[in-house]
Amino acid sequence: MKEIDMMYSKDRLSDASRTFRRLAETYNELSLGQENSFAYEYKKTIVEQLLEMAEILNGLSGENSKELYLPGASKRALIKELQVNGVQISNIIFIEREYKRVEIILVAKCAKNTCMTTKEIGAIISTFLGKEYIPAPNSKMVMGRELNEYVFVEAPKFKALQGIARVNKKGNDVSGDSFSFSNLDSGHMVLSLVDGMGCGAMANRESAIVIELLEQFLEAGFSEKTAIGLINSAFSINDYIGKPVTIDMSVVDLYTGMCNCIKLGAASTFIKRNSWVEIIKSTTFPIGVLSQVDFDNSVKKLYDGDYIIMVSDGVLDAIPFEEKELYMMDLISSLNIRKPEGLAKAILDEALSYTNMRAMDDMTVLVAGIFAK
Repeated sequence: MKEIDMMYSKDRLSDASRTFRRLAETYNELSLGQENSFAYEYKKTIVEQLLEMAEILNGLSGENSKELYLPGASKRALIKELQVNGVQISNIIFIEREYKRVEIILVAKCAKNTCMTTKEIGAIISTFLGKEYIPAPNSKMVMGRELNEYVFVEAPKFKALQGIARVNKKGNDVSGDSFSFSNLDSGHMVLSLVDGMGCGAMANRESAIVIELLEQFLEAGFSEKTAIGLINSAFSINDYIGKPVTIDMSVVDLYTGMCNCIKLGAASTFIKRNSWVEIIKSTTFPIGVLSQVDFDNSVKKLYDGDYIIMVSDGVLDAIPFEEKELYMMDLISSLNIRKPEGLAKAILDEALSYTNMRAMDDMTVLVAGIFAK
């Protein structure tokens, strides 16, 4: 019965995906001949959202995945190995997902008088297959004595450690800067820094809203481009007109080390590799300024021991030299601090040293260290 229900659900998801695509085509047709109108930009955004939803549903339906078949002897040997360790197997399925990453689905339960964590079971599978597998994000942490489904995924090649140092503008109880560190189910780590216009409670409210929306859209499976477009649409109308908010995002694929740096009016980002430092600048407007969003997008390859350093404009503005980014680059290059939190604090302290340790603006430093497992 469960298998029939799963097939029914997959069919419904595929139907819904096709429906969203047809809706996108219809909106496209309705927009023909309106290319220079204000409404056209919003219709274009709606089309992008509908196509994005179609892709998300398509992924959930499994149409972009395929089942892999282990030789019978190997499959039986793995089942026996798990049974020896107290795991009773009803079914085991190997699925190849996007980027040829293999996912293992166990329908299983623990034997009587036995209880195991899924981390322990992942270690057994890893030893047997010669490749590290871990419980999928948001999956159950403990295997009980009732039959259930457990998912294991290939472990990412890299891990990220984060650190932050921040201070509010003198006289303010809250910061206009908001930030987040997120780990997505896809194996991506997202570093976000949002700077609201001005300082204080209003700037804090606006930047916090953007951070929350970014997290929700990305966790739901939307691309960075679509997420930013949706947020920009909200901030380009009504009460948010004339209240620009800068966005700085670094999205790291922990399987490959590829980093996508996305910037909308934000201060420069710095990539540190030993004593070498690269500057990534922004040339675009913050969100809420133009009806059609445009952002800088730089893709970088990260290696073991690299650091991503993101700062709000209050940090750079505190430096009293004309070439602020070059000064910051030299400072970061000279620092030999391994812990991200220590590196963030050292950068903030250096900037504050030029203002007698009194912040003239909200100041935030985010650091993520990328390390091979």
